Amino acid sequence: MTTIELVAISAGNNNITAYRLNTLEKVVWKGNNYPALVVEGEIFEVEPEKEWTYKKTPFISGKIISQRIDIPALELVPLPVHCIDKRKQEFEMEQIIPGARPDEMDDPITDAVELKNRGCMDEAWELLNQVIKQDLRCIDAHVHMAHFKFGDGLSEYWVKQALKHYTVGAELGHFFLGYSFNGKLPWSAIDNRPYLRALHGQCLCYWALGDYEAAAEIARSLLKFNKSDNQGIRFILPEIEAGIPYRESNE
Repeated sequence: MTTIELVAISAGNNNITAYRLNTLEKVVWKGNNYPALVVEGEIFEVEPEKEWTYKKTPFISGKIISQRIDIPALELVPLPVHCIDKRKQEFEMEQIIPGARPDEMDDPITDAVELKNRGCMDEAWELLNQVIKQDLRCIDAHVHMAHFKFGDGLSEYWVKQALKHYTVGAELGHFFLGYSFNGKLPWSAIDNRPYLRALHGQCLCYWALGDYEAAAEIARSLLKFNKSDNQGIRFILPEIEAGIPYRESNE
């Protein structure tokens, strides 16, 4: 049977709004088998059982047989990266936030954080999801979805979910920068922050899950990218290298 590859843009409990990888046609997958959580920006392969259209929306049901995070396969247009200091080899990534309101110094990410802080989690999540539906390249939306799920980092279930969201954000950044990038990404260049947050989140997730080697590798990369270390990596790296569990360090 021919399988279908879909790209998730909104993942619900029993349905995933997606588009076909080869044609970009929007489709909704419906089912109840999740071999692992599917997150926004992830490719998942379906063995179709049924396809139909309802109110002009195509639907598909079937078994999910594989999943992968593969940003180059999405054929997105990379966001530019600008050199801001040639001598220091410092760069700033360009950020995109659909729905941002520059004149009001406001954007949907900030609004989502404010909603979360007021306890309106569903509304906050929906706002982030709307951003991603408009443009998968918004690293900060993926990162804040991950923040919401990571919580205190003490639940393995939620940390594993957060890790996938952080990984989509980090892989978007790798793709924009180029996989051989060897420059600096100072925190003072504001648009670098979503990517640096994605890496920091990955580091914390791996640490919380007990993968000290992966956590330490990312922590060292962050120190290389941003020597001013505004995220405090220098304080946690020795604990990671010593194999001190995240739970012990943060209880």
